[in-house]
Amino acid sequence: MSFFKKDYSAYPQPVIVTPDPRNTTEDISAAVAEAIDSTHSGPTSTATTSSPGGAILHDAQQQQTDIQQETSSQQTGTGGGVDSQQQKDTTTRLADGIMSLLGPVVQEMDFNIVSVRKSQSELEKEIERLMAELQLFLASSASPPEVEPAVQKLIKARRQIMAANSTLKTVQERVDRMHHQIEKQNK
Repeated sequence: MSFFKKDYSAYPQPVIVTPDPRNTTEDISAAVAEAIDSTHSGPTSTATTSSPGGAILHDAQQQQTDIQQETSSQQTGTGGGVDSQQQKDTTTRLADGIMSLLGPVVQEMDFNIVSVRKSQSELEKEIERLMAELQLFLASSASPPEVEPAVQKLIKARRQIMAANSTLKTVQERVDRMHHQIEKQNK
């Protein structure tokens, strides 16, 4: 099964977060987490402040409080099955977030690799055709003109194109393996 034939409509769309430059790194991290969370479970903001970074700051504080409560319940041994369920939910949300971020990038890379391989293939065919014409021209002329350097350049260009095709094939195989690993992690 080729990676080029995948249907990406089932993947979540990317989450776009435009941070305010006045916010700190923690505020931005909290905003990204909130955006990912709200994408998968609907808006859940509990902030009541109206300042630009207030909602983000409040959500970050709320998340920190939740994390502290989870940590204390894990340390005391309470919540047994709930913690594993929360961990599964967190893992699922993280996997979905990563897929929503990487899915479009992989799609774009995939499309670009296909178009580059196609153009490289067309270029290779043209160079082979031109080499054949030049060799016919050299064979038919009594005193061949000095085209040997041009032929050598074309041969060198052909080798470079073949090397580029090999590299593109390797990259495509790596992308296929990454996609396969991501699919395995989502199951």
